[in-house]
Amino acid sequence: MRIFVSYTLKDGYLDTSVLSQVKELYRNSDSCYIDILDNDSVDKQGRVEQELRSADVLLLIETPMVMESKWVRHELNVAKNRNILIIKSDINNIKKKYANSVKRLFTDR
Repeated sequence: MRIFVSYTLKDGYLDTSVLSQVKELYRNSDSCYIDILDNDSVDKQGRVEQELRSADVLLLIETPMVMESKWVRHELNVAKNRNILIIKSDINNIKKKYANSVKRLFTDR
């Protein structure tokens, strides 16, 4: 499964550290594309479009201002038009999932 993560950094709820945690949560998927972590292309927007169009799932990380981002709205529209499954997850749920996965690492030993 190829996952495209849609998010905004503008409201201060996310940073590269939290996004790295998201990537870790989905490490067993075929691909988990997070633009700020994975986009080393010369044509940045072209890479985003390519990754989005090849995704099976768009994971929308919901933060207070996420829908104010024109890029997030664009990504959602592309996903809807291409019948890409959209999964919405609140940032607090993601942080809990990551904390639980780390906790399991230490308790499963």
